[in-house]
Amino acid sequence: MLGNYIGIFAILALLVFSHQNLISFNDKFFNHRIAIIGAGPGGTSAAYYLQKYTNYNYNITIFEKSSRIGGRTITIDLYGNSSLPFEAGASIFVSANKILNKAAQDFNLKIKKYRSSVKHDSQLSQVGLYNGTSIYLEINDSWTTYVKLLWRYGLAPVQVARLSKKFLSSFLTYFYERNFPFVTLNSITKISGLYAGIPTTADKYFDEQGIKQSYYKEIIQSFTRVNYAQNIDQIHAVGALVSLATDNPLQIEGGNWQIFTGMANSSKALVNLNTEVSTIEKLPNGKWSVGYNGTLDTFDTVIIASPLKLANIDLAYSVPDVKFVDLHVTIFTSNETLLPEYFGQDADSKIPGTILTTVNLSSTPPLEFFSVSIHDYLEDTQEYVLKVFSPKLFTNEDIALLFSSSASISWVHRKEFYSYPYLEPVLSFADFELDNGLWYLNTMESFISTMETSALAGANVAGLISEGRNTSEISIP
Repeated sequence: MLGNYIGIFAILALLVFSHQNLISFNDKFFNHRIAIIGAGPGGTSAAYYLQKYTNYNYNITIFEKSSRIGGRTITIDLYGNSSLPFEAGASIFVSANKILNKAAQDFNLKIKKYRSSVKHDSQLSQVGLYNGTSIYLEINDSWTTYVKLLWRYGLAPVQVARLSKKFLSSFLTYFYERNFPFVTLNSITKISGLYAGIPTTADKYFDEQGIKQSYYKEIIQSFTRVNYAQNIDQIHAVGALVSLATDNPLQIEGGNWQIFTGMANSSKALVNLNTEVSTIEKLPNGKWSVGYNGTLDTFDTVIIASPLKLANIDLAYSVPDVKFVDLHVTIFTSNETLLPEYFGQDADSKIPGTILTTVNLSSTPPLEFFSVSIHDYLEDTQEYVLKVFSPKLFTNEDIALLFSSSASISWVHRKEFYSYPYLEPVLSFADFELDNGLWYLNTMESFISTMETSALAGANVAGLISEGRNTSEISIP
């Protein structure tokens, strides 16, 4: 999203101890030891809120198998130049994301508008919808687009806007205010009225709501594909509604990962990077043995903040098997904008700066990409920075087809990763607490997969653990 993680970040100084993998250190030793597996949005948020709710009453260790904090928030350097950071994964959040916006404020991070560096050009601000043959519609955030949509789709845009507004209102009311912290996803989705969008695919849901079929196939599906790399007949309805909640997209200048580094440092947790946890086992005394890098350590509480599907942990507890999207992200620079003829347009046409795609059904042969967009313009080199999301490797030959023969592609970077889960319809979710003292955050991802909701899951579990030990109100943000 805009993975789908539509979902929706000045960095604190790193204190480095010699050559080891420790980037922050808690010099206060408390009786209650907590292990957190994963230093992404969920794990760092859990550490941050555990200490916030209890005035630093826990001894927290975070284990992270990679060499950095941030999880699937990925910032690369264009041309390998650290002065040109660029988001490759988990690129945006929105103004409604209370936790991320509050953390950015608390850590003095500078928020900027998404694609704020794109060269000013009215056509580059357009979004084109492409069906594999031609661009059948161009839209932007103007009132003329709204009129155009009403003309083409009748009242469907109004109906879907109401559904989206109702969804967001219920989500914020119940998940952040009225019922926080919530014990299970199963209970809170039913109390909030959001459960109806979970056991059914989005196309069936919108059919039941009386939404014109052409609107959800052509418009909504283009957003589920760019945000979650999933079609309208694959993704559950909640995932589709989240894909639409991308008004006023934002980023942290220098990289969204800084939010989560800020949370980890603020928690004063001991952070072990390049450390893969292999086993978690309950001991006879009720504590937990955690095995990592050939070492065993004992903790009172363990929080798994990484998808079990990807974590490789030997664990005697089962959670629903969740498949993840294998996403290819290709970032490159060009001295030209996109070639009109590739998209079925006349040679003298101007192509929108963002191209989203749609298909008739998931059984239709897939297009080469989910989206292609111009994200930045580099004044020094007079080049555009483009990003492609695709289901498979997007080769240099594929890139060349997007431009005229005179175009120069000066730099290419590729990243393949498991970006977010397939948000398939489900009847129920795994509990956050798998056993007394053993918690699993990533059940949240089968419901909504964004940076904000992962941070929400971390804060929620922190709240549940801290009840009775808290020295301040358990609330967010």
